[in-house]
Amino acid sequence: MSKFEDWNKHFLVIGKVIAAHGLRGEIKVLSLTDFPERFLNLKKVFVVPTLTQESEPEILSFHIKGVRHQPKYIILQFKEFQNRNQADEIGKYWVCV
Repeated sequence: MSKFEDWNKHFLVIGKVIAAHGLRGEIKVLSLTDFPERFLNLKKVFVVPTLTQESEPEILSFHIKGVRHQPKYIILQFKEFQNRNQADEIGKYWVCV
């Protein structure tokens, strides 16, 4: 079994990082779940880049510090991020549980 198939079995994609938001290291996430309120109860998420069959998954985990709902997006703040530069590093990644 490839690492791509293994990754795909263990994680559920719930959002896509759109961009960094503000100066405190928050990220803007497009919710891909039918239940966006699920973000409110999360303590930890996994973030991965877009994968192909040939790529090695780089799975990162982050602890949720704060969640805010906006009309079209979810704003997440991670305990591990203190500034916008850190948030910029995971732009266009997938948010998974």
